[in-house]
Amino acid sequence: MAYKLSLVKGVKNDQGEFVAPENVAVEEVVVGEDAKHAKTEKLDAGTAVEAGFYFAGVFDDEAKHFVTDLKPVPAFVVAGVPVFNGVSVEQTEDEDGQATVVAE
Repeated sequence: MAYKLSLVKGVKNDQGEFVAPENVAVEEVVVGEDAKHAKTEKLDAGTAVEAGFYFAGVFDDEAKHFVTDLKPVPAFVVAGVPVFNGVSVEQTEDEDGQATVVAE
């Protein structure tokens, strides 16, 4: 058996709160490295991730299903400083005279 801590994205219920998905497609699972470690998908530095955006559970990588209940991952901010490659300006036809500076 190849048990790995793995992640799946939560879904929002009618109240707008994240809950564990009921039916998880195998291709939606972010399979972890081992029984104790799983990495999120690639996220930009400085990204704030809400509690429950990801749910974690033990996944049987051979049978391709979770063998435990899914538990919400607490909120976190991706370490590092956000990076951008350039700056541009969006002009509008509005009379307010404002422009929007955009990081690329």
